[in-house]
This record gives sequence, structure tokens and C-alpha cells, in this order.
Amino acid sequence: MFIQNANKNKLLKMEADYGEKYAAQARIGWGMSTGFAWNVAMAHYQGFNSYVDVTYPFTNFGIVTDGRRFQFFANQLNTLELWKNNEANPVHNLCYYTPEMALYEAVEDNKIVNFNRNVIEHFVTFLLCQPEERGYDMKPTIPDNSEDKQKVEEWILPREKIEEVEEEIVYDAS
Repeated sequence: MFIQNANKNKLLKMEADYGEKYAAQARIGWGMSTGFAWNVAMAHYQGFNSYVDVTYPFTNFGIVTDGRRFQFFANQLNTLELWKNNEANPVHNLCYYTPEMALYEAVEDNKIVNFNRNVIEHFVTFLLCQPEERGYDMKPTIPDNSEDKQKVEEWILPREKIEEVEEEIVYDAS
């Protein structure tokens, strides 16, 4: 699951510059493209690419929010063969999304006005969805005994490199 926290100032500027209609379309685009990119990354990690198509769907859930407004997305990647036309590859990727919902209308005198319980219900539903074992090889294109396989630790560089320096420090006592 991804949660994309949209910068509130950026959203307000976009709404002021382009209008609410186009700002809403941009938020839908963020949710769709983020979910698609996430699924493509998972598919590539499992050994699939645009020439070796996926053998099972990849799914994710996402939320685009500014902290008050929420929009929920469910993405399913069914094919990576985007270069084929629809007649050659009738399989489509899917994205479902809810209308944008406000968690609350306003805060007045330290009290929330018109709290929307539906937003929390969607959020909890997304959190309760858990991955399950499928009972078959999730990387059918990569042989188990492949010498080309590398461990993640071998090709992802550490974020910090700490070197210990041991040297004697001599202070002038004078």
C-alpha cells in the first residue's frame, strides 16, 4: 500500500492556477501513475519485463491525501506488454478509485465538524488486506540455481558508510 501525501500548498496553488477540475484530475493521475509504477517495479523484481509478460496479476492499494481530503485507489497490473496493440494483447491493466472524500468539514472551537466515518472505513479496509501465499513459484523466469542471481546486499549500496578511525590523540598538557 502506498500513501501519497500531497503538499497542501502545492494543491492550493494548482487549484488557484488551473481550477478545481484540473487539480482533481491531477490527483487522480498521481494515484494511477504511482500505483502503476509500484506494480511495474514489483513485476520487474519478480523477473518480468515488457518482453516476458507477467503470469499472474500484481495489485496494490493507494491513498492520495492532503490530510483532510482522501482518495483511495486499487491498481492491478495484468500485462507489461504495453507496446502491443489491443488486438494483439487484449489484456488490460486496471485502476479503480473513489471520489475524493473529506475526512472532516472544519475544526471549530477545537471540535471536528462533520466527521466522515466512511474515510476511516476505507482506510481500515485497505489496512486489513493482507498478502497471501500463492502456492507456486513467484519468479518463474528466474531459475533457482541461476548464477546470475545476486543477493540484495550485493547490489544495493548502504545508505551510510561509517568508518572507525583508531588513532591516538596526544594533548599538549602545557
